[in-house]
Amino acid sequence: MAVPIYIITGFLDSGKTSLIKESMEDPEFSDDNFKTLIIQFEEGEESFSDKWLEKYNCSIVQLDSSINLDLQTMQLLQDTFKPQQIFIEYNGLESLSELITRDLLKEWVIVQILTTIDASTFLTYMNNMKSYMYEITKYSNAIIFNRVDDSISKTQLRNNIKVVNREAQIVYINKNGEPEEFTMDDLPFDINSELIDINDNDYGLWYMDAIENIENYNGKDIRLRGMFMEKIPGLQHSFILGRLAMVCCADDMQPIGITVTGVNIQQMKLNNWYEVVGTLKMIDRGDNSNTLVIYAKNVKTYDKPEYELVSFS
Repeated sequence: MAVPIYIITGFLDSGKTSLIKESMEDPEFSDDNFKTLIIQFEEGEESFSDKWLEKYNCSIVQLDSSINLDLQTMQLLQDTFKPQQIFIEYNGLESLSELITRDLLKEWVIVQILTTIDASTFLTYMNNMKSYMYEITKYSNAIIFNRVDDSISKTQLRNNIKVVNREAQIVYINKNGEPEEFTMDDLPFDINSELIDINDNDYGLWYMDAIENIENYNGKDIRLRGMFMEKIPGLQHSFILGRLAMVCCADDMQPIGITVTGVNIQQMKLNNWYEVVGTLKMIDRGDNSNTLVIYAKNVKTYDKPEYELVSFS
């Protein structure tokens, strides 16, 4: 049976141990009866007490370096602890590339890589230890910024990450341990500009904000890029422009799009990419809800982006 491995990486005292604890304490994540092995490569201020380890059926092994986690050691750990899942609390100063490309036991499968970052020191690390920051973020499925406060620009944090890793989901946690949402001030585009220009990386953020705050976009001009996803039966001058979003995994893709009208779809091709400039108008669906439609002013072909899937962070 496959043994899932969750790699938690980041610099010392960035919140790695706390993240493992929170995961294990979440009943939706972990079965109390699961045997869990924690492989720890460094120990910060936060630690695992014997009482906590016993309560959550966890065993812990501390190794000095990732070099020590060779196949022989893996087999010894598997035979000794018989884990059903493994957390690796990784040292952010060691090469993550080397770990994830090495041979593993056939039943050990890396399923998720998470990076924890202290938001209050992030820019300092980016300026002085850029190669290390690049190494701990470029492979991550999710990046958790801890200790976010009002003095920290979430847009600046996001933009630095998206340059390295477009696919990563980003989570912002404040100093009270509570999730922080993007506000209008955090959005990476200006909804009050004469033309709202939505970059490829920002499509998901724009889409979610537009759904939640339709009135803010009514009457605004926009430039949006996406794929000709769908024809609208009976309408020769309208189509659905959109992108694919990964909801939970690579096998669960969902289209997210918007109606564009005022075009000649006979001159367009399904699944091709287009850039649309037009005016957003709020339309009554007829079911006591509203939606947005783009009344096109200009449509032209567009080269699809290197990474097509939508990120919502």
